[in-house]
Amino acid sequence: MYKSFIFAFLFAAIAVSGAVIPVESYKFDIPVLPEKRNSYEDKEFKKLTDGDLSGKSRVIWEYKKAPKRVINITFKLKESGVEKLHLDIFRGPRSYGIKEVKLFAIVDGKKVEAASKLFKHPYQLGKEDKNYEKLTVEIPATAPKAVDYELVISGTGSYLGLCEVSFEKK
Repeated sequence: MYKSFIFAFLFAAIAVSGAVIPVESYKFDIPVLPEKRNSYEDKEFKKLTDGDLSGKSRVIWEYKKAPKRVINITFKLKESGVEKLHLDIFRGPRSYGIKEVKLFAIVDGKKVEAASKLFKHPYQLGKEDKNYEKLTVEIPATAPKAVDYELVISGTGSYLGLCEVSFEKK
């Protein structure tokens, strides 16, 4: 009885969660935060979509090195139909908050806003808050369907730490 309950629970969890849309490629041209081991680099453009949620493969940028103090990342998906955007982020004790996330669909070479969400993280991480957090942005059904997207993130501090970016459909 216990095993069948666990099986039913797992099956229900899989049925409720959506399918991750594979990312064909992504790129950004904003320099990452320099450090001795170069562990924040992503020269092969694989870290943000490799499925590693441990935070060991995070990419960190410094907003002051980005034009207009926003981080832009373009993605090419293997299929359209995005319904949710998930960001697994790292927040240090100070200066790692996210103010706003915008997602633009690129349709016929033109950017069209697909979704946006204000997070307005405080500059300082709260005592009960965890360093790693999953943020979700719902994509309205009225948003254009595309395979090319531009993700634009503005911060409430000086740095952005991303561990994983994924796109979901039902």
